[in-house]
Amino acid sequence: MLFLTPPLYANDSGFQNLTKGNYSGAGAIFNETGESIGYIRINGWYVHEITVEMQNGTLKTIGPDDSLENLYREADSLNGSVTSTYSQMTGGEFCMITVDTPNGTVISIEKVDELPEWTTKTVIKEVLEDDT
Repeated sequence: MLFLTPPLYANDSGFQNLTKGNYSGAGAIFNETGESIGYIRINGWYVHEITVEMQNGTLKTIGPDDSLENLYREADSLNGSVTSTYSQMTGGEFCMITVDTPNGTVISIEKVDELPEWTTKTVIKEVLEDDT
């Protein structure tokens, strides 16, 4: 499994009109014809949980919440330090994108009922990684 990067989609007006920049790339697979199939979730939202180490050494999980900032604030109010974060996208619509990889153009955009099973095994953490 390989991940498509947003630059492949950047110049495609149909794709930009569909997503308006609010999408998460769940993964892609390349086939022998030079095309790649990408699966994305549009208009989803992230749900976060964080694990906090308390001053007495115990761990406490707080969340879920749609705001990572709120959870960090709550951890501060507990005088604890964040030891780990978990973030997962939920909701939204799913699309399958066929890309002509050598040319970097979108061939087709098709809405699907759900992401394939192999894409849902990946926890999507792009926003979390950008924020920390």
